[in-house]
Formats: sequence, C-alpha cells, structure tokens
Amino acid sequence: MPLQIDGKNVGEIRLAQIDGTLAVMGETCVWDSGEWRTIYTSVRPLHFEVLEITTAGTHTITIPDWCTHVAAILVGGGGGGGKWRANSTTGQGGNRGEGRVLDLAVTPGTLTLALTVGAGGGAGASNYPGGTGGSTTLLGASAPGGSGGSSSGSPLAGQEDTLPIDPKVVPLTDGQTQFFIGPSGKTYGEAGQRGGGGSGGNSELTKPSAPGGDGWARIWMWNRDPRT
Repeated sequence: MPLQIDGKNVGEIRLAQIDGTLAVMGETCVWDSGEWRTIYTSVRPLHFEVLEITTAGTHTITIPDWCTHVAAILVGGGGGGGKWRANSTTGQGGNRGEGRVLDLAVTPGTLTLALTVGAGGGAGASNYPGGTGGSTTLLGASAPGGSGGSSSGSPLAGQEDTLPIDPKVVPLTDGQTQFFIGPSGKTYGEAGQRGGGGSGGNSELTKPSAPGGDGWARIWMWNRDPRT
C-alpha cells in the first residue's frame, strides 16, 4: 500500500530528520521496503564554515566540535622584483607563490590547527634579485613561496596565475573551478598581492622594484551525514 498523507498517495517526502539522525535538508527521502531511505543527489554538508586568512604569520585555527572534514587552498608568498643598477635594463618581476589543495579527514574533537601564511619576498636592492616569498603551511603540507626576480631581465611585471580546483575535493565553492594567485605588480614600484610577484626596478632610472604579495589560505570545515 502506498504511503498516504491526508488520504493522498505520496511518492516521496523531504525530511530534515530520520529516525533521530539528521539527514541533509532538501534531499529526497523515500519509503522503501518498510523503511525510509535517503537518495543523495549530491554530497551536501550539514554544517560548514569558511575562513580566509591573508595576513602573513602564524595563526591558530579553531576546529568546531562538529567538524569531520577540512579542505584548504594554500598559496605561498610571491617573490620580490629584482633591480638593475645601470642603463635602461630593468630588473625582472618576481614569481608567484605556488598553490596547494588539501582534502583532510579530521578526528572529531580535534581542537586546533596551526597555519603559517608566508610573507611576500622583499624588493631587490640595486643590482640584486628580489627576495623569495615564504611558504604557507598547514598540517605538514606546504605551498612554497615564489622565487625573486633576477637583477636584470624581463618581464618587468611579476607573475600571476590561476589555481584549478576540483569541486568534488573542495565543496561549497558555488561552482567555482579556479582561484586567482595575484594580481602581480605590473609597473615600477607596484607590489604583488595575494601571492603575486612584485615588479622589477632600475636604479639609474630611479625606478623602484617592489615586494611580492603575502600568501593566503582559504579553509573549509564541514561534516557530512555518516551514511554518505
């Protein structure tokens, strides 16, 4: 006999709780062979929190007691631009920081995670390359900083790039499939941002080089229904 509510046959019903266990709100639950079954059209979290940290240095991330999974994007600091001392030759722009994507299972009750965000590399002095950016690290994983630009060479602009993201690995991105590392410094004296490289410079032309952008991290924390 089909399930009836108020005398009408019901083929399916959407619930927020089944047998005292939370189900994913909005997913389809059907009555099958004497029990409720949940049909998951996608893996959706019951709880989630997203943090973005853009300040260089050491940070303590507090893990909520409901969290079972952590995903993160790590980007190292951008390299500083190099600086040439004579004629019209310019220093080379710094390289972008590298990116890493993490997908981690977390034991419930884990209290904190230690995150280090790498600083951007310093601008090169006359006839010197730019400094290397610092690494951004979390749970033993590391996104190295970009190398500094050489004291002479091209391009003047620092490096920037995109970091591809698999939505199956990192949820809650609303369909976003890539994140941007940068922008970089593109003219004399323009610093990189968010892991982008700083611009090159020239002493004789009194054109300053520029530092790379500090790295950054975005951290997703969520849990899933145990049946997924």
